[in-house]
Amino acid sequence: MPSAPYLGLREWLDRVRRYVGLEDLRPIRWILIAGLAVRIALLPLSAHPWDVYVWYLTGNRIYSGGGLYGGAAYTYSYPPVWGGFLAVTDGLYRILAPAIGVHPITATQASAILGKSTNLGTPLVVDWLFATFVKAPLVVFDFLTAVLLYRIVRVRLHRPDLAGYAAGLFFLNPFVILISSVWGQFDIIATYFLILGTLLYLDGHALWAGVLWGLSVATKYFPVVIALAVVAAYWSRRPRGDALRSLVAMVAVVGAISLPFLLTDASAYIGGVTGPTRGTPGTESLSIWSYLSNLAPSLVPGGSDFVPELLILIVGLAMVAGWLIGRAGARGRDETVWIDTAVVGLLIFYLVYRTVNEQYLIWVMPFLALEVARRRTSWVVYGLLSGLLVTDCVFSINGTSFFLPSLTLSHSLGRWFSVEQLPPLGTAFAMATWGTVLVVLLLQVQGLLERARPPPVLRVRVRAAHPVPAPEAGVPPTGAP
Repeated sequence: MPSAPYLGLREWLDRVRRYVGLEDLRPIRWILIAGLAVRIALLPLSAHPWDVYVWYLTGNRIYSGGGLYGGAAYTYSYPPVWGGFLAVTDGLYRILAPAIGVHPITATQASAILGKSTNLGTPLVVDWLFATFVKAPLVVFDFLTAVLLYRIVRVRLHRPDLAGYAAGLFFLNPFVILISSVWGQFDIIATYFLILGTLLYLDGHALWAGVLWGLSVATKYFPVVIALAVVAAYWSRRPRGDALRSLVAMVAVVGAISLPFLLTDASAYIGGVTGPTRGTPGTESLSIWSYLSNLAPSLVPGGSDFVPELLILIVGLAMVAGWLIGRAGARGRDETVWIDTAVVGLLIFYLVYRTVNEQYLIWVMPFLALEVARRRTSWVVYGLLSGLLVTDCVFSINGTSFFLPSLTLSHSLGRWFSVEQLPPLGTAFAMATWGTVLVVLLLQVQGLLERARPPPVLRVRVRAAHPVPAPEAGVPPTGAP
């Protein structure tokens, strides 16, 4: 007979499995099979030519004793959680690569095989085995996110007829596939933890919500914006103690994960994790500050001193938006204001941050899929945005192929996947993406405003409850000549 601790653990794991949606997936099995098949096929063939090289160097530093942070060039500049994934995947790679006989090739070798310059910008092309290992966790989190969206629509939104639609919109989205299975960026991990933590917060599991939010922030920065915005949205609808416990737990988890790095080399850690936030808005890269610096240079302060104020502005705007959305939702008893809050907050982040980066929009795709499934965002808008983002990503690497790792699998295959130099349209597509996101945000706000108004029947009833008194005999009505 199984022991009580075993039965307790089994029951807890079963509850977790149901909570994250890993139960009856038969209704969406073909969506999951198709999405997984495409992703698995792309894993060994592709990788972002610079980012995945950074993952390769980071693994080398970890196993050579150099630590996660530091290094003169191509340095790791993110919170530590993704570094933990890299330690595991690179450890497996180091065991299997020598046995199989695979290794990276130099940029010079790649150019010689292709018979033309690769425009790589890095000295090495990672091999197919490393590309497969480093991106495999991203496929897993894509899968988990799709399953979670399926459960949200089926159970929380009470629309089982639309649940598969939402899962398919996300899991078969070419932009989502590109970011995880081609590019090799890990944003979906932070996004998944953010969604799961938010659900726990809404269900009253404040400490667990803080733990998941903490894991999310310790993977990438942006979830802190949405966590605070969600707290603001439900400020009058959730116990204040829950908000405090969740935020304290979030900070504690981030602190606990950061502590070993702070104790060993605080300057390298702080310099590493704050690297992406430093820079001069409007001069280093494209953003709203690029436009403002051209129109009115005095509006954009110089140097990196502007960045803290910019981050405070983003958090403040997202929290105010969340509070307003929460107030409107409370009047209409809308229990899904967290979806609207996340969409608006993430779009604000993208539009106001110091640099436009296509990969950031992977954060909003699960929430937009939910919006489309419940008919609050047009599937046409969702599809056009996704297609534009794929095109933008291709042009952003300036004609360098995402498929160079296929050269380490087969030279002929690599030649088939190679691309010619593309026209210099990267900036134009980045501007088009920024403008499209602005339109999506305005449409979202317009929809929120329309839903916040009382329906016509209700307005008629309100007027009937407060009738205008009839004018006295001989007294003309107000406004009469």
